[in-house]
Amino acid sequence: MLKFCLPRRAAPAVFFLACMGCVWAQPDAFVKTEAMVPMRDGVRLHTNIFTPRRQSEPLPILFTRTPYGAVGDPAVLWSSPNVQALAPDGYIFVYQDIRGRFASEGRFVMQRPPAAPGGIDEGTDAYDTIDWLLKNVPRNNGKPELSIPVPLYHCNEYACRISGHWQLVSPSRTCHDTHALQMAQTGFACHGAFRT
Repeated sequence: MLKFCLPRRAAPAVFFLACMGCVWAQPDAFVKTEAMVPMRDGVRLHTNIFTPRRQSEPLPILFTRTPYGAVGDPAVLWSSPNVQALAPDGYIFVYQDIRGRFASEGRFVMQRPPAAPGGIDEGTDAYDTIDWLLKNVPRNNGKPELSIPVPLYHCNEYACRISGHWQLVSPSRTCHDTHALQMAQTGFACHGAFRT
C-alpha cells in the first residue's frame, strides 16, 4: 500500500492544485465554436472546437476526425476520462465529422483509398482542416496532434500527406489489437502518450 506523507503546510497547496484540476474538467470551462471547414474541392466539413475559457497561453490543438459523430455536447465530451486526463495540461479540443457523415457535406466512402495527386482523401481533408485551424483558431501554438479512430494502416496515409503540420499522429483503434476493448476504454491518453 502506498502512503503519501506531506508536511502540514503543504496540505492547502495540494488541495488547491486538486481543485484546479476539477475546474478544468467542467464543461463550462470551455467555449464551443462550430465551423464548416472548407476543403480543397469546396466540400465543407462540420467541426466543433472547444477552447479553454481561461486560456493564458497559446495551446496545442488535439484534433480528432471521426465517422461516428463529432462530439458537440460539452457535458458528453467532459465525461470522457481521456479529456479529463488531458484538459489540465491545456489543449484546444477539436472534433470533426469526416466527409459525408453527420453534419459534414460530401459523399462518404468507407475506407476511402489514397487519392492520386490532385485528388481528395482522408489525408488531404486532415491537411486542409489543420491548415484552416492553424489560421483561424486564436491562440493555438502551431503544434497540432491528431487522434484518428481508424485502423493503423491509415496512419501511413495521414502521416505522408500531412507531415508538414503535425507533432503526432495516433490511431485510436487498430485492426489487429487484441486489447481493443482496453484501448477503447483507456483511449489515446494511455501510458502518457501526450505527456511532455
